Amino acid sequence: MPPQTHHQLRLRNLLTLHRAFVARMVSQGVAPSGLERAFAASIEISASLWSQIKGGRTVGDALAKQIESKAGKTVGWLDQVHEETATDPMEEKFIEACRKAWRASDKQGRSALKQSVALAYRVTVNR
Repeated sequence: MPPQTHHQLRLRNLLTLHRAFVARMVSQGVAPSGLERAFAASIEISASLWSQIKGGRTVGDALAKQIESKAGKTVGWLDQVHEETATDPMEEKFIEACRKAWRASDKQGRSALKQSVALAYRVTVNR
């Protein structure tokens, strides 16, 4: 896995907390609708701030400590690499497929790939 910035590591760990929260709620029979807001509430931030963080807003030290505390993690947990935040095998397969498609494409194909990724990213971030 390539080196990550401090911000990227915090975001990746926070997304791991989010995935675990969603999985836990869904396994308890909670409908997926509204889980973004519920996750934000569980770490005592607004749904708007959670959306901003997913969109690239930096998680400062005070907010990191608050999140760690509310999520039952030790101070500094967001700043450490954890096994569960290691590269996902499906993510690696996807990246490899993208790399193959990129290398096999001409200029027009590469442009289409970039547009597809940009569109998918906007849809995910703006949900």
